[in-house]
Parts: sequence; C-alpha cells; structure tokens
Amino acid sequence: SFERYFHFKNDYDYTVYIDNDVYVFPNADPLPEIEGLRNVREPEGNSSRIFREVNNLDNSYNYYNSGVTFCDKLTANNLADYMIDRLKNKIRAKGKNSDNMMLNEFIIENKKIFREIGFEWNYMPFLPNAKKIEKPNFFHFVGIAGKEIINKLQNQNINIENFLNEIRNK
Repeated sequence: SFERYFHFKNDYDYTVYIDNDVYVFPNADPLPEIEGLRNVREPEGNSSRIFREVNNLDNSYNYYNSGVTFCDKLTANNLADYMIDRLKNKIRAKGKNSDNMMLNEFIIENKKIFREIGFEWNYMPFLPNAKKIEKPNFFHFVGIAGKEIINKLQNQNINIENFLNEIRNK
C-alpha cells in the first residue's frame, strides 16, 4: 500500500485516501474540516507498543492508522516527498517496516500539522481493544479477521451493507 504516496503528489486542494478494504456507508457524515494531516488512532495493540518502544516514547503517544488519511494540498505534497525520499534512500521504518509505521514517524516530526479524528472515520472493530461505536462513517476490514470476512462476503455474494447493518444491530 506504499504506492498511495505517489498519488499524494498532486494539485488537489485536498487528498482523501481510503484503503480498498474500507467500506464507506452511504449515509456517512460530510467529511470533517481538512487542515494539515488527519488520521484515526488505532486501538492499543502490538503495533502501538512496538512503535513507542523503538522510538523511545511514553504511553501518552498514540499510534495512527494510515488506512484513512485526510490532508490538505501542502501536507499531501510534503507527505509524498517524505515517503518517496525514504524509499529512494532506503530508509526503513523502525520496528515493523510498514507504511503505517512510517506515517507515524512523519507525525512525530510534524506534530503541529497533525490532528486526530474520531473512530467513526476509520472504524476498526476487528483489531484487539477496539471500542464499539454506534454510527461509523467508514468501516475498515483491517487485520486477518477483516480479510477473512471480506473474502467470505465476496465468495458467498453477501451484500456488505446488509451484513454491516446486521452486525451493527447486535
């Protein structure tokens, strides 16, 4: 999924990136104000623990998921430059070498332009420690369980919206 950052280098006023395993509800709220970089905090888990350990951070530092990313034009271009520079110079992420870890390293270096957005914009119920929310706008099928469910829905031709409404009402 690293290739997304090549597309952040653009002339759009705003860039909204959504992973291909994210379902956008038809009745989703209008997008929040986009200024700087905005991401959703990932529920506490192995990735957040590793991120804090390798960067010598205390538990007050959150770890953010890159699966839904909102940014303004300047930030999108800066983020693209940062990621592409790291690729060209073979600068790996600390801990797990993932674009998610690299995004969080970018956030550390650019705290002033970053704002956390609510879980409703990247609801990740399949991750350990995820909190249940009533009305997500975007539903992220992240993790092994999420991928298994997507495959089952597709293989059995099950309507995703009906499935999500059914589990949301439980």
